[in-house]
Amino acid sequence: SDHLREALDRFSAFFTCPLFTQSATDREMNAIESEHSKNIQNDGFRFYQFLKDTSNPDYAFSKFSTGNLVTLKEQPAAKGVDTRAEMIKHYQAYYSANLMKLVVYGKESNAELQDWVKELFLGIPNKDYAVPAFEGTAYTGQQLMKWYHIVPVKTQRTLVMHFPLDVGHEEYLTKESRYFGHLIGHESEGSILYVLKEKGWAESLCAGTGFTMNTWSLFTIDIEMTKEGLDHMEEMVDIVFQYINMLKDAGTQEAVYAEIKNLAEMQFRYMEPSRPEHFCTDLARSMTTACGAHALAAHYLFFEYSPARIDRMLAALRTDNMNVYVKCQELEGTCDRTISPWYHIKYSERPLSAAQIARWNGLPTNAALHLPSTNPFIPESMDLKPLPDNAPDHPRLIHETPATEPGVRLWFQQDNHYLKPKATTLWALLTPLGYCSPRHRVLNRLMCMVVMERLNALSYHASVANLQYALAPSFEGLNIIVTGFNDKVGVFMKEVFTYLKNVQVDDALFLVMRDQLKKMLENFFKEQAYQIAMEGTKVCFMTPRWGFADTLPIVDQVTLPELQQHIALVLQQFSVEAYFQGNLLEADALQIMADAKATLLQGVLPMPSNQLPCVREGKIPKGREWVRPLPCPTADGTNSALHMTMQVGLRTPRAQVLSQVFTSVTQSIFFTQLRTLESLGYIVAMIGNGSEPGRAVGTAGVSCIVQSATHDPLYLYARVYGFFEALGPYLEEYKEADFKEVVASLIAKKREKPKTLDDDAGRKWAEIQEEQYMWDRRERQIKELEGLTKADLLELYRSRLANDAPKRRRLTTLIFASQHQALYDDAVRDAEGSVVKRAATRLPEYRASNSAARTPEVEAFLAALPAEIAAVLQKMPADGLQELAGGVPAEELAAVPVEAVQEMVDAKVQEGAEGLAKSPLPAIEKYNAAPPEVELAYILDAGRWKQTLKTFPALMPAQA
Repeated sequence: SDHLREALDRFSAFFTCPLFTQSATDREMNAIESEHSKNIQNDGFRFYQFLKDTSNPDYAFSKFSTGNLVTLKEQPAAKGVDTRAEMIKHYQAYYSANLMKLVVYGKESNAELQDWVKELFLGIPNKDYAVPAFEGTAYTGQQLMKWYHIVPVKTQRTLVMHFPLDVGHEEYLTKESRYFGHLIGHESEGSILYVLKEKGWAESLCAGTGFTMNTWSLFTIDIEMTKEGLDHMEEMVDIVFQYINMLKDAGTQEAVYAEIKNLAEMQFRYMEPSRPEHFCTDLARSMTTACGAHALAAHYLFFEYSPARIDRMLAALRTDNMNVYVKCQELEGTCDRTISPWYHIKYSERPLSAAQIARWNGLPTNAALHLPSTNPFIPESMDLKPLPDNAPDHPRLIHETPATEPGVRLWFQQDNHYLKPKATTLWALLTPLGYCSPRHRVLNRLMCMVVMERLNALSYHASVANLQYALAPSFEGLNIIVTGFNDKVGVFMKEVFTYLKNVQVDDALFLVMRDQLKKMLENFFKEQAYQIAMEGTKVCFMTPRWGFADTLPIVDQVTLPELQQHIALVLQQFSVEAYFQGNLLEADALQIMADAKATLLQGVLPMPSNQLPCVREGKIPKGREWVRPLPCPTADGTNSALHMTMQVGLRTPRAQVLSQVFTSVTQSIFFTQLRTLESLGYIVAMIGNGSEPGRAVGTAGVSCIVQSATHDPLYLYARVYGFFEALGPYLEEYKEADFKEVVASLIAKKREKPKTLDDDAGRKWAEIQEEQYMWDRRERQIKELEGLTKADLLELYRSRLANDAPKRRRLTTLIFASQHQALYDDAVRDAEGSVVKRAATRLPEYRASNSAARTPEVEAFLAALPAEIAAVLQKMPADGLQELAGGVPAEELAAVPVEAVQEMVDAKVQEGAEGLAKSPLPAIEKYNAAPPEVELAYILDAGRWKQTLKTFPALMPAQA
């Protein structure tokens, strides 16, 4: 915040005098390729491209939007097109001041900010270009009235109905799509979803405009089906059109529109502040579509009630203006086509039959469908409660039951800072039955899902009225969160208590919930590789910690009687810890707890404190390179990943700020070195663990994440190892003034009050849950920061984080992509039944570039060459190899002497190495020249290895 002027100076130069250097262009193409590779197995990107590929091919929407090296480099090069030159033409054609919007957010006065903008941005030429327009439409009659089956990557059963609308961004004034999204997407009694759930056909439904362009949009109805729903898809479409017909018969509902409008105004008026960068981005985007007076509120408020526009949109929700898409792996046998050269999506297509159209156009009235009832949770009072004199700025324990009663501890703080009619209530139901085994973890999650489902029709009303609610399993039992406008918090909490106390589960609901849980667990293994790596690390030393691999095999074993027994046992004996913060009086808080005692806690047995769950973090043994190798869980997973965690020590304020200072100093050069210069992958990050309560249980530390579609995980490990090897000289030469600036920046951040009530309450709730009660944690951290020196940073590195640090506690999880299965096999070979396998490993040599993974063309090219020449070419950067394969016949290269080929490869490697001249870590060149041999201790049985670990002690309140 103190250097906005300098930041704007750099930012404006991107538009006034961009360099567009060839090296930067190449690096950005590599980054785009890495991002595309990350998204190949992402169902959201795949479905979006499917919509493009099946839209009007003559319209701009049909283009491939994200790009990759093939479209940005290889195809243009084959046509003699210079990508950099085309990029400059694009800049000259579209970068005009009259087409741009700028938002600057700072602590300076408006006058000063305006002066900066005039000084720095007036250099952008105004070429008075017209806003680009695209003739035609994305969906004509030829692209409509289709029924598609699509094979997704993740386990899902989704039915999607799309209705193209000739309504674009101008709709922000009337928001008729929000009106229909509210009605069609409602979940209370009488809604489409309520009826579908009663039949056992659907799990969830959402409705609204999924894509909005300048002149058109798509209204989407998205239904997640049950297994049984797969056999009733056309009947589900029946119910959707019966509801639409009911809306047509009922006419425009001004009262419904007024309710949505009033709630939107309420939420806008009392909106929590967003992060400045998000605020600027959203406002700049809004300014491109809304007039100046409306720009701030265009996304939120309803400006005009237009029955004509509502009727016009309703008329577009018809059978001849629709496509149906069913995304389901179980329908793969019906999919006989493949589309998209980038995603290779299997699908089938058929036109809607005349019989289907006639059926949907002639449906009878469905008496089970009706408009939503009056919302009982809309606040009636937005008044602020009177503040007592000398109100404390931290929680107080205002109620604690004696040992002979069910254990209840209630903490409370009346808000004296945010001054909005809102409250946050946080509850922990403490029981050892929630997480004592993988089976209990499954049962506990199913219990939460059943209660949420039973309460859904009512809780949806609450969510519409800005009362957000969640019931989630935890290490300690169950957590309940209710946050939003405070006026009806107590009313809604009574409903939650009643439903939880009396929850019933029958066979039909049990099967649906169990299937949902199984899908969720299966789909985790189709997430990004780095997420799987992070889970793999945590399972190694968190106690207790049952991973997805532990719980997935159990789901199908669990029975309805077992779940019913689990629910009864949990509700028979538990303790409650709760914290309320916001626009509540102490009497209000005590009344809510009294309601809980009269319902949820009625007849509950006391829970002895020595039976309450205890979460601990194991100590990673010092002085070794502990590595957990894991194969990619899916056969088509092409991304490898690394997650390295290093424990600094018990999570005291000093350990926290030391970790935070270290990451502040090094995370930008970590990113620059490994992502920008070496192009390892799109996802590269260094993170400080435990900088706030709740981020890590017990310790502070540092973590590194790298994901790559082009390199194997051992190479990623070698590059991260090399980074830490070269970091010492960098830290030694780090300027004292720069260090002080980092510290000052962290102090300034810690002096900032949390932006929202929820953030502040969450921070204090973490202190309560972890029994620290360090309400002044940030003040203590600031005191530690004020005394911190560069020598302290060097000591942290040398003693705990460097590769040869005597106290280093380092554990790395490596995910081996499917194309690197052989390397994984080598890592675990000859170690069957072992807990740990120690292997002396020569770390891979540095490779100057990885701009593309080896294509089949390159592999065929190498296979056609003599073995000695192919061996030499193995060391050539991938982009150079691709270029060689595309331009030189194999038989011609086969006649070239091996020495000449070696010279060519050395030149290419040197060319890539020149990019490292700008490296922030000069010492890395020495490491690159001779990577060391390192003894890796491969953890092959994480469960048994964890049993050998000592654990960090709990940090007692007295110590804090």
